[in-house]
Amino acid sequence: YLVKTQVQNGYPDRRYPLGNPQQFLFNDDPGYIYSALLQPNVTPYDPNQWWKRYSSSGRNKRQSGITTLCPTFSQYVMPRAAVNNEGNWKYVVNLDQNQRYTQMVKSETCISSQCNGICSLPNGYTSSCTQQYVQKRLVALDGNGERLYTDIFWFPHCCVCQIRLAT
Repeated sequence: YLVKTQVQNGYPDRRYPLGNPQQFLFNDDPGYIYSALLQPNVTPYDPNQWWKRYSSSGRNKRQSGITTLCPTFSQYVMPRAAVNNEGNWKYVVNLDQNQRYTQMVKSETCISSQCNGICSLPNGYTSSCTQQYVQKRLVALDGNGERLYTDIFWFPHCCVCQIRLAT
């Protein structure tokens, strides 16, 4: 049973009596214990504002307002030939007429070799955009053209602004 039928902050008072508190409690104990039901922090419901929960216009996206140091061009490609990790050109399996035999890779290339200049550099330093590459495993045709195998190929992946000591 509840000690009090009062309501505190919109919740019933859930304190339970301990009997004679003087027998087994310290002098500063109030004589009751709290139940495991704690009062959660609840914001009041406003029926006129329900749409804000479902609207994405107020959210800040991670990509919004970002200025990159090196502008890039991104595209998805289906290469027919590529350089493998040993530096050799190989034919890559990609047939337009059959979706089962297509391999798509995202490629991102530098638009310019100059960084955009939003950062000031100390005297004696220069900056430039440098193409970075990533390895992708694709199905390719061997040198004899007789069998398929998987090989690792290099593809342009991103562009980074590098700072160097001027010479």
